[in-house]
Amino acid sequence: MKDKTFSTLSGLFFLIFFVGITAVALESPLSGRFIKASNAVPHPIKSAVFISPQIGKIGYEGSAKNPQKITISVLLRDASANPILNREITLAAKLTPEAPPDAVTITPNETKTNDNGIALFTITSRQSGKAEFTAIDLKTNTPIDIQSIPTVEFIE
Repeated sequence: MKDKTFSTLSGLFFLIFFVGITAVALESPLSGRFIKASNAVPHPIKSAVFISPQIGKIGYEGSAKNPQKITISVLLRDASANPILNREITLAAKLTPEAPPDAVTITPNETKTNDNGIALFTITSRQSGKAEFTAIDLKTNTPIDIQSIPTVEFIE
């Protein structure tokens, strides 16, 4: 009789254990599928821009003096710190002192944020100066409010 009770309780324990492990294992991959962030508003503090390196050499593409390529990562998050997926954005640059609009080259012209809410851009410059950047939401054609965006210094 004790063996029958022990077997029943052991079987029940393992059944509950395996159901719990399965639920935990399946929860993580499925959680990202239900995030509807396409209409979310980027949070100014939880969103960020990363620039590497922050000092670059100027140059002309295809010449003996090629420009240094600088990577800009734009991370968009909503107020709950969830990544904003598939948001079409572009990047605008302003170079000081005054420079022609085509002095800074940004590639690609526009892109979407990936599954982590990150959009990647590469920049180069033909003219020295300090570049400031603005991320622009292409759906609404308005600047995205991100509190701290680093600058890049282009030198000869």
